[in-house]
Parts: sequence; C-alpha cells; structure tokens
Amino acid sequence: MAEGDWLLTFLEAARERISEERAAEVNAVLDLVQGALEGEPSATELAREIKHVLLNALQVARHYGVDQELSASIENSYQTLVKEGWIREEGGSD
Repeated sequence: MAEGDWLLTFLEAARERISEERAAEVNAVLDLVQGALEGEPSATELAREIKHVLLNALQVARHYGVDQELSASIENSYQTLVKEGWIREEGGSD
C-alpha cells in the first residue's frame, strides 16, 4: 500500500485495493444508504440517486467483464415482468 491508494474495508478488515473510480462508486452507494436511513428524500432527489447507483452498477459490471451476463439477466427479468402484467409494452393489446 502506498499513500493515496484506495482500500475497500468491511468490518474493520481490509478486503481489496481498489481504483479511485471504484471508490467513488462505493461511496455513492453508501451515500444512498445513509440518505435512506435519514428519512424520505424528494422524488427528484431519489430518482437522481437511483440513476447514479444504476450507472455505477453498470460500470462495475463492465469492470468485471459481465456486461453480456447482466444484459441477459435484465432481459429475462423484463420479459418475466411483462408476462406477469407488471409492465405493459407499447403497442401491445389488452
């Protein structure tokens, strides 16, 4: 370890040396959790935070090279939600 390195810790134990970008992702998620614990955010703030977390999750998937697996999983979940009636596709008949 050198000064300026980022270290991911859990329960006071070092787990992994991470990049500055990954540290920012982790901090964004922790900020969202802290905000949730502090009370109800406005709808606009909540939407902005969720978008930020989703973008960071996509960056994590790309970092670990699981883009294709994530895409397939999302598509599968989407199709399940459509079949169960939770999502109505445009142009679909009811």
